[in-house]
Amino acid sequence: MMILCPGGDSVNRFRDSGIKVTEDNIFDHANRSINNFSAAVKRLISIISRNQIDIIHSHNHYAANISYYASKFRGVKTVQTIHGLIPEGGMLKHFRADKYIAVNKSLETFLQKNKIIKSEDIKFINQGYRYDGVINKKEGTTDIICASRLIHEKGVDLYIRAAKIVQSRFSGNVKFYIAGTGVYEDELKKLATDINSGVVFLGEVKNLPELFSQTNIFIMPTRSCSEGLPMTIAEAAATKNLIITSEFNFFGNFFKDGADGFIFKVDDYGQLAEKILTALRNPTMTSQMTEAFYNKSKTMFDPDTMAVKHIELYKECLQA
Repeated sequence: MMILCPGGDSVNRFRDSGIKVTEDNIFDHANRSINNFSAAVKRLISIISRNQIDIIHSHNHYAANISYYASKFRGVKTVQTIHGLIPEGGMLKHFRADKYIAVNKSLETFLQKNKIIKSEDIKFINQGYRYDGVINKKEGTTDIICASRLIHEKGVDLYIRAAKIVQSRFSGNVKFYIAGTGVYEDELKKLATDINSGVVFLGEVKNLPELFSQTNIFIMPTRSCSEGLPMTIAEAAATKNLIITSEFNFFGNFFKDGADGFIFKVDDYGQLAEKILTALRNPTMTSQMTEAFYNKSKTMFDPDTMAVKHIELYKECLQA
């Protein structure tokens, strides 16, 4: 087993676990070009031969296409995990593999019903996550966190506007934080200052679970149509944060408003503010919902189950 990637925060963690990791920027979608794509295919063919690879598992459509063309030269099988839908466009097909994994049941159903992928070629497997750290909430304050890339699609501006409303209508000790960076960062900071929202920007956070272990409410304000199942939801749930999320595509099949947490309409920061206020004014109910989804998420995102289901799919792939 080996991991081929352009880099990232988890590289050393995988290496410490004894997994071979090869870093190569030519496979990075951000560096895409016709020349780099061709070179990446050739490099992957060489890696397959040297390491006697049987299956290539990719996690975005760019890598899936590189894998597809390399597999034609070496006869290996390919698997693609679909983390969400992306708008049509570009030169490359969005789905390029022998077998597919959908991280959300509704996503799997959508792809089957619309005959995008054959039913026998796609399998729903929840992502796996286990938090073994210490949960250390502060006494006497409610810390609310939004962790995201700072781009328009993620809706962080809605969070800032909602924070302003909450600050003006709730007298208790509540603090709002944003973790993340992105091209929208300067504009968001200006908005936060202009409306005097009181939101604190934390910048890039290397260890989000450690941060979540100290916060109380996690906000997912996305307006994107491409979300599948952001892992920040699993990370926040595992560290006992109440989840408040927009009603993005494919989410409602496993998360129930008023039972697992709260859902608000996409782009409606006024409704988001009302959901936050309801949580703040009803601490017993908030605690019950947080505990309920914490327990639910431990089963839903069980990493051992995820691993077993992946191995089953790999075996099916090799037998096909």
